[in-house]
Amino acid sequence: MGKVAAVQILMMGTYTLIITVALPELWLHPYGPVSKNVLLIIATLIMMQMEKR
Repeated sequence: MGKVAAVQILMMGTYTLIITVALPELWLHPYGPVSKNVLLIIATLIMMQMEKR
């Protein structure tokens, strides 16, 4: 599961960077289509740490 989570983080980071360059106004969108990725990455990192225990 750790490899899958790492790929998930890599993919989210990649498309967040692409969207940031191409459509930066989405950072201020009321539904947070891009800003929620920060929280999802943090949640995935927490899940990876909990899985190791």
